[in-house]
Amino acid sequence: MPVITPLLEASELEDLLIYINKNYQVNLTGYRRSTLMRRTQTRMQQIRIKNYQDYLDYLQQQPDEIEALLDTIYINYTYFFRDPSMWIYLADQ
Repeated sequence: MPVITPLLEASELEDLLIYINKNYQVNLTGYRRSTLMRRTQTRMQQIRIKNYQDYLDYLQQQPDEIEALLDTIYINYTYFFRDPSMWIYLADQ
């Protein structure tokens, strides 16, 4: 079965960002729009939603979906545990 990329227009992405900021106090404006678009489409594809309005409805009806979306959007990377000098500094304190 072919993979179908969900439809999400730039204006719909902006509406989604406003909705997230207003309802969850999460500001995603620091992310590139292309990154937000791609990751939001990835999340929509994971739950088999094909258009923006259906996704917005789903987001409003499923309280846990915001966490799943943000986990898809956020870059889960930290230098803290990868930097030995941090551990040396902490040990010396």
